Amino acid sequence: MRSPMRWAPRAFPCPPRRPRCGPSPRRTRCARRRNEGGHAMYAFDYQRPAAIADAVALLRDLEEPKLLAGGQTLLPTLKQRLAQPGTLVDLSRIPGLSGIEATGEGVRIGAMTRHAAVANSDTVRAIVPSLAELASVIGDPAVRNRGTIGGSLANNDPTADYPAGLLGLGGTILTDRRHIAADDFFTGLFETALEEDEMIVAVEVPRVARAAYRKFRNPASRYAMAGVFVAQGAGGGLPCAACQGDAEAGGGSDRRLGACSGPPPATAGGRPAAAQAAAGVRYGLDCACDRAGGRPEWAMTALFHGLSAFPLTPADDEGIVDTDGLGILIQRLVEAGVDSIGLLGSTGTYAYLDPAQRGRAVAAAAEAVAGRVPLIVSVGAMRTSWAKALAREAEHAGAAGLLLAPLSYTPLTEGEVARHFRAVAGTTALPLCIYNNPGTTHFTFSRALIAELAAIPNIAAIKMPLPADGDCAGELAALKRETSPGFAVGYSGDWGAAAALLAGGQAWYSVVAGLLPKPALRLTRAALEGRVDEAEMVNAAFQPLWGLFRAHSSLRIMYEIADCLSLPVGHPPAPLGRVDKTAANAVGHALDTLMALPETAPSAR
Repeated sequence: MRSPMRWAPRAFPCPPRRPRCGPSPRRTRCARRRNEGGHAMYAFDYQRPAAIADAVALLRDLEEPKLLAGGQTLLPTLKQRLAQPGTLVDLSRIPGLSGIEATGEGVRIGAMTRHAAVANSDTVRAIVPSLAELASVIGDPAVRNRGTIGGSLANNDPTADYPAGLLGLGGTILTDRRHIAADDFFTGLFETALEEDEMIVAVEVPRVARAAYRKFRNPASRYAMAGVFVAQGAGGGLPCAACQGDAEAGGGSDRRLGACSGPPPATAGGRPAAAQAAAGVRYGLDCACDRAGGRPEWAMTALFHGLSAFPLTPADDEGIVDTDGLGILIQRLVEAGVDSIGLLGSTGTYAYLDPAQRGRAVAAAAEAVAGRVPLIVSVGAMRTSWAKALAREAEHAGAAGLLLAPLSYTPLTEGEVARHFRAVAGTTALPLCIYNNPGTTHFTFSRALIAELAAIPNIAAIKMPLPADGDCAGELAALKRETSPGFAVGYSGDWGAAAALLAGGQAWYSVVAGLLPKPALRLTRAALEGRVDEAEMVNAAFQPLWGLFRAHSSLRIMYEIADCLSLPVGHPPAPLGRVDKTAANAVGHALDTLMALPETAPSAR
């Protein structure tokens, strides 16, 4: 495990710097190059009009004018001699070109509005939250604080984010003289429908039922090497748009992929083809809709279906996450073929990590997953504002879904929990799973509260504890009556997973699968496919571990399993300790029993 770099005060003070007696040799050489005609800035005129009409007149009358908005593309191209305008027309002082306002149909955004303003706008987040999330992942803070939506659209860089968003949302570009539908605006590589003397003044985006944007970003520039934006309109159709930039060939495109309905095509592995869309765009975009219930059918249900493996989070004694060790655990789960990975659940010791370390864990896991398996991130926190921030951070990192538990020192009321979940769900476009875990949160969700939360558009599933009376079938039937058809119900409590899945549960949120994914996956597949004999056989082989889980807690036993498998997880977070030697030896024997599991069920031999 690599320890983090730490800084300590110098043992001895630094000697004072000697004053220079003359100009820096480097500065002298640079000045000499400039005087000799190296890369000195060429001459151009500069105009700063006070009105839109004045700017348009300058575009019409001047020779080779160029509009200057945020300058995030124009200025670098000037420095590289890729553009040599005769006049720069600065739009920064024209009133009315920036600002955000709600309209009857959606939201209107001025052309000079900065990306950061779009990302942080309460109006945009309330009406088109997916657009705010798109803006929040553009470039870095410096780019977001200077770049503008109008400049980005007018430039139409194939690696930009806004074009796919405007196409997917069915937006409209307003110029000084007309309205242009996004479908008609983008005409080619760095080309638009704008006339030579025409300028963008605003953008209008309609309200949609739900939408999402994912991109596979260049790790250095954060440009979208590939990006997909999907939106569900009021009629249930889902316009889908993609932007793709070819980093090697220098080409790329923005295009509308059309509207899709019904289940999406599947890959050979059985997962939706959108999981691999545009060469690595993250899993989880909504590409089909259950029109009766208004809930995306496959995207929501598929995400919270099957085996969700919850790995430990390797960390040192000070709570510093070992990202290399976490990557090893994640890679094992990906190779095993689990249906999803549940990061930072109770097994992931999220309550023992500070927000910065949780963020490091999410970033490392997202990088290790690389879009191959859906990543579901737990964002439970003591304060609503913290949970919202964690949700946004997980979405930015590339999570496919969220898991939320109602944490509190003081017992919460149902009204407080409902407000908490509404606030967190409203801050993200990701589907969210309710984490019903009375053992750690000391709060039990009533069926009425579950039904209330299930009506929130992106609350798509619930992770239930095993029922006290063991009647999973009865509980499932009651929950199905009170929630919409697309709402997924899964179970934790590893020792009862087989019974829960055989009774109709749609997912197993598994502790043991975080380290032993293959036998857990075998149990899951057998139970979901109705192969009762095989499911019961595998569950019987797990019984020694289930007994240890109940006697010593699953978390402590997981650390012992990791030791037996020589996996880099470190020690349980203090004050948690290791089990005694007798229990540790029992873990080894339990693993021997599991490894001796026959390859076929008795009925198949």
